[in-house]
Amino acid sequence: MVGGPKHDDVLGPKHLLTNAITSKIDRRYGRLVGKKSRKYWKIGQELDNGQTRRIREKNSILESLLTSRVTCTADQ
Repeated sequence: MVGGPKHDDVLGPKHLLTNAITSKIDRRYGRLVGKKSRKYWKIGQELDNGQTRRIREKNSILESLLTSRVTCTADQ
């Protein structure tokens, strides 16, 4: 190669790593939401306001991580 590696050669492994991290986050997020759903809503237990707020905060943090990860991947 003249002038070094191609642009695609340099970014290829990085995209694979980003996709692997994103899919791992997706799986963990899905498990977290599934566990919370089964534990609290499907069996009909009522949560106090503090517990509900903490669960919503955790979910919003995970969603923002997923969104930023997808945005970073799309920008590159």
